Amino acid sequence: MAEYDVIVVGAGNAALAAAVSAREQGARRVVALEKA
Repeated sequence: MAEYDVIVVGAGNAALAAAVSAREQGARRVVALEKA
């Protein structure tokens, strides 16, 4: 099973900004999930 430091649910502009911010603050593994 994969392990992530941050999981962002949703992939709108705010979610993508949150993922980028988490990465900039040191999170190594970030995933964004979107329901299609």
